[in-house]
Amino acid sequence: MRKAIFFLLMFFMGSILMAYTAEKYISDVKSGKVVACKWVKLAVDRHVNDLKRIGKKGFPYHFEAEYAKNAIDFIQLLEHTKGEFANRSLHDDIRIKLEPWQQFIIWAVEGWRNKDGFRRFTRAYIEVRRNKTRINSKLNARPASVRGY
Repeated sequence: MRKAIFFLLMFFMGSILMAYTAEKYISDVKSGKVVACKWVKLAVDRHVNDLKRIGKKGFPYHFEAEYAKNAIDFIQLLEHTKGEFANRSLHDDIRIKLEPWQQFIIWAVEGWRNKDGFRRFTRAYIEVRRNKTRINSKLNARPASVRGY
């Protein structure tokens, strides 16, 4: 019983302490603080412009940050299984920590919903150079009920 209470306490504390840097990343890209390529700038601009279009005629989508936060939280609860970051003797916390650009991708893909509550984007093409983390497999690792299908 003590272990269950401790786990729940740690889970909720972790959820409270997890920072959602996607919004800050968006503002940093817009202001030029973060160096970004043309395609990232276009993705950020589309996201910001779509936020302005919510509720207007001909735009049946809305943004629900809670869905995006849940997806980010889920991924950040997973632990590294291979490599240096999976070594408990070297690292106190072996959970995955998403970079701001990774959080933005999840934020943009998972947060947008249609009027029925289903995801606006059901597929995302994410191209990252070889040394970067592959988050596409983590997005698809969640059960269908969590993904909102």
